[in-house]
Amino acid sequence: MLEPCVVHLIRQLLLALQHLCERGVEHRDVKPENLLLYSNSQDLGIDLNAGRMRAPPHLKLADFGWANLPEVAEGIPPEAAVSGVGSLWYAAPEMNPSPEGTGPAAPRGDAPLGACDMWSVGVIAYLLLLGHSPFNTALREPDQEAQDAKVIRLAAEGTINTESRVWSCLPEEDRETSSSS
Repeated sequence: MLEPCVVHLIRQLLLALQHLCERGVEHRDVKPENLLLYSNSQDLGIDLNAGRMRAPPHLKLADFGWANLPEVAEGIPPEAAVSGVGSLWYAAPEMNPSPEGTGPAAPRGDAPLGACDMWSVGVIAYLLLLGHSPFNTALREPDQEAQDAKVIRLAAEGTINTESRVWSCLPEEDRETSSSS
């Protein structure tokens, strides 16, 4: 996806998440399937000559099934379920079980509200810009269980795929920013 479109969509997503945080809500399942796009215009797309979007779509955040709602969870810390919370490929490491051999998961108590959602925003931005998951090397594993374990380990280590051809096409300042955050 072209960078101007990604910037527009991520900005809207960040505004939605800011709105939730201001109300004490953490979504905990931010992923592309929960981002609804709509437009009243037939003229969607990018004007390549002008380098901008013609009629950018509007983004709505949906599916609050994993959300930490203050009126429901008053006084209950937003701990991850034993099997994990949200969608594995987009969930922050602290929302999933610890990888085997690494000890217990980090406690969520000190993490600021919305921190796990910000992780998901980063994964989505990577996906939109590069066209694949930052953890797509897990797809080389022979079965679903091994893939899931690999995704959990890569996320816990903060290891993303920087070996793809598309990664090397990103501007250097984007690669530096991405690998240092």
